[in-house]
Amino acid sequence: MSVNRVEIVINSRRYAVLADESEKYIKKLADHIDQKVKLVLGSGQNVTGERPVVLAALNICDEYFKCEETCRLLGDQLDTQNKKLEEAHRQINELKRSDPQISLEEEEAIMELDGAKKRIKELEDKLSAIQSNARPYYSRDNSRSNDTYNNHNR
Repeated sequence: MSVNRVEIVINSRRYAVLADESEKYIKKLADHIDQKVKLVLGSGQNVTGERPVVLAALNICDEYFKCEETCRLLGDQLDTQNKKLEEAHRQINELKRSDPQISLEEEEAIMELDGAKKRIKELEDKLSAIQSNARPYYSRDNSRSNDTYNNHNR
């Protein structure tokens, strides 16, 4: 992959960045950082110098770690659902071997199994969407005016 030289603006200052990623991606990152700096500056606090950028970086890290925790929790839920699915498959296979005719209870178990499969698929899709997000730390609620670290380090 070739190295791209990208001009970005953060807090009204221009920077030249060398990166393997595309120019579009780097500019998205810079826009996100710039938005976070503007939130810090608009919080009503008197912050100057590098402090707005540092506070914005802390807020971005906070978002990132929260997303990471969400991914971990979704992964745990997915593992639990997969274990339940495997157990249900095992039980169904045992029932099929012992009695080829399916009872009403077994049909209900199969329907529950289908429901579990759908839930697993939903969790997998949700986890995949989080993991493939170009900005894994991007908060969908950009309107938060009271970011986590705005009130620290005055």
